[in-house]
Amino acid sequence: MIVKFDRASGEWRDPLGRNFSNRVRFHLPDQDVFAIDTGTLQTAQVFAHVGTTLYNLAVNPASGKVYVSNTEAQNHIRFEGPGQHGGNTVQGNLARTRITVLDPDTAQVKPRHVNSHIDYAVHKASADTKKHSLAIPTQMMVSGDGATLYLAALGSDKVGVFRTADLDADQAWSGFDPTKASADYIQVNSGPVGGASG
Repeated sequence: MIVKFDRASGEWRDPLGRNFSNRVRFHLPDQDVFAIDTGTLQTAQVFAHVGTTLYNLAVNPASGKVYVSNTEAQNHIRFEGPGQHGGNTVQGNLARTRITVLDPDTAQVKPRHVNSHIDYAVHKASADTKKHSLAIPTQMMVSGDGATLYLAALGSDKVGVFRTADLDADQAWSGFDPTKASADYIQVNSGPVGGASG
């Protein structure tokens, strides 16, 4: 059995929503990114719930916001395979590719799922779905004016191109459509892991 901490209720719950808090005797902090004061070497700020595997950070030179390329694992789901025996599966949904926006001024943490077009009920993606998707997000670069973010996606042989205004906005991301945005993605011949500004 797997239980997951539910931040809304403050309880450890199983997939059926049952409370197992009385059986979980410890809590681990989910602190992912730390800002260090270089003068004192003390922790100045901590950001939690950024992602499961963090790949890289980039700072917007205009706003000071920090972007984190990451994946969020679906490690609260028990089964591999098609899900016929356990009732659920991680097949086709092992981890989600994200860019998480950190705002040092407000301490906000805003995860942005860049493949929101994927239907996770379908366990084998179509060629059309793959065409609009980004996998294994590595290095990011932000343009000098702070308006555009470029994301090297090793697993999909592409560089994703995003408007930072869309990433930063509180509500606009829900309208982000990868099937349209992917028209601006840059296809490369082999998996990109980084880039350089000119």
